Amino acid sequence: LIGPPGVGKTTDGFAIAKHINCKVVKIEAPMLCDIYQNSGSTKLARLYSLLTNYGRPVILIVDELNSLTEQHRVVGEKVNLAMIDALIVWLDKFKKSNVFVIFTSNGIKDYPAKFYSRLGGNIIYYDFPDLNARRRMIESNMAQYCFGDDEAVIGELVEYLALKSSGFSLRDIELMLD
Repeated sequence: LIGPPGVGKTTDGFAIAKHINCKVVKIEAPMLCDIYQNSGSTKLARLYSLLTNYGRPVILIVDELNSLTEQHRVVGEKVNLAMIDALIVWLDKFKKSNVFVIFTSNGIKDYPAKFYSRLGGNIIYYDFPDLNARRRMIESNMAQYCFGDDEAVIGELVEYLALKSSGFSLRDIELMLD
């Protein structure tokens, strides 16, 4: 699931799990890494053992995968391609298990081709909400703040905010209205 922050990628991962009645486990991609070489692979091995022994299907959400790539690194820090390579190995193992893996990422750059090949074209792109989605979000949130019967004024305010919030995520709009 690829798209800007706050558009609902992780929330959708949880919704998928709920819809198909699966246990869900979420891990932040940076938590797989630390200063020790190959520690990510060791953590993935433990996670694999834990999840495959659960006895029923599990959805594993690996959140913020982009934090392991060039586009997200701190100056002077190495790109964690070893962790991506470890993920590729473990993805092949997860494919043969009761674990369904969902990755979330804010961008698509800097992943090796061999990683993309493991995804099998199963990439869903998210974008910022369009004008109508922003209107609906603002209207639903405004209902708790607006008292009175002046629908024209409320409508004008909703339209003004919807137009001004282009490029905002739904999370940003919720925060703006709180």
